[in-house]
Amino acid sequence: MNFIKKYIKITLFKILFFVLLPTTITPYTFDKMLVYPPYGHSMGLHRANVSTYKMIYGKNIKFDQCGGISAVKLKSTDRKGSNDDDELTVFLADQINGSILYNIGFDKLLSYNKNLKNPIIIKANKNGQVIVGDIGTKEVTLLQYRNDSLIYVKTILKGINPSGIDFGKKNIVFITDKIRNKLFKVKFDGTILKSISIPSPKKLVSINSNDTWLVSGKSYIFVIANNGKSIIKYDSNLNEINKYNIPSDEIDDCNLEDIACDFYRGIYLVDEKYSRLLKFDSNLKFIGIFGSMGMNDKQFYHPLYISIWKRYGQIFIVDMNGISYYWIGIDGNIIDVSPPELTQEYPGITFVIYSTDYSIGHLKISNSRGKTVRNFMIPKRLKPGKNYILWDGKSNRGKFCPDGNYKVYLTLEPTYSSKGYFKRHFDTNVIINYTGIITIEKKNERYEEDWF
Repeated sequence: MNFIKKYIKITLFKILFFVLLPTTITPYTFDKMLVYPPYGHSMGLHRANVSTYKMIYGKNIKFDQCGGISAVKLKSTDRKGSNDDDELTVFLADQINGSILYNIGFDKLLSYNKNLKNPIIIKANKNGQVIVGDIGTKEVTLLQYRNDSLIYVKTILKGINPSGIDFGKKNIVFITDKIRNKLFKVKFDGTILKSISIPSPKKLVSINSNDTWLVSGKSYIFVIANNGKSIIKYDSNLNEINKYNIPSDEIDDCNLEDIACDFYRGIYLVDEKYSRLLKFDSNLKFIGIFGSMGMNDKQFYHPLYISIWKRYGQIFIVDMNGISYYWIGIDGNIIDVSPPELTQEYPGITFVIYSTDYSIGHLKISNSRGKTVRNFMIPKRLKPGKNYILWDGKSNRGKFCPDGNYKVYLTLEPTYSSKGYFKRHFDTNVIINYTGIITIEKKNERYEEDWF
């Protein structure tokens, strides 16, 4: 009887907990910003936990609590001419057992537990170099992947409490120390090139100009600061460039824990407090929100770590319930039609299209009979955020369309691995209402305003 009472109390608590959670649905929430890979790429498995690992790899796997995660396509395992280029090696820190777990293809899971105590953060690169931040040993350690094994190379920095780490260029590592409130630029040999004060820093991500799978641009470092309430952007010499503070116009509250970037330099952050992802562009312009609190599809339970393989837009998120696997998708909307009616006074209609990522856009307009009267040739990819396209009321033949109601259809297509698998479709209505015959064509200065 006591067991039944206890079970009922726990069940009621869980129901009330999730029901009474503060809502996080905003106009910037997009449920297709990330998508699940098709069955052939994931066997239908979108979330894994300790039980899943033991079921697949055997009960002898010793693994208790997920820590930091880093997914990478290693040069040594990249078979040229093969069709399995999306097969990654995922390195995962186990904080409880003081070990690193990593896979060899889909059929082997190995571990490394030398010189480690409580590893919480890990970063790996394509050359097989792996750096680990351990709050138990108070060290940042360099390992090397070779012949399916991890080998200890050296201790880069001692006597710190590492909260964030990442690779820079040419044997450089960036490290945050939450106890000392410092951001370090350090050589592999332990030489500190520069350090700056930063308030309550957490995780960081380094964007390197020499990264093969990154659009061209300068090198930057983004750091979560102020106990998860700020993102600060630095150049490679640790000079501050920009900052985004929360609360803001778009986000009321958060507890940012980890950060990663994609191929287009988009910035993704995990918000542990509201169990969601926040996306920004490389200038720290807010783009959108994905996910919510829960344990169902496209939900998280206090996410803490994130890793992105930039080439194909594969995303791994670690929360307190396991690891989720997504592809970068596409979402957005036609957020404004101005004016909604085309007249002699306003002979141009501007469509404001919102996209959560760089995307391939298709826009067409049909009359009341369903016949397409205008196709828009969008020569470049739509950019994240707002995009503007003007319709002058003319058909594909260059003639003015007659008065009436018209339907506008928008299709957004992603550019990553999800291209060809997923699309987003939107529609809206516009009206043409000329009061007389147009004899003089009015030039509209908004044409192609701020497209790309």
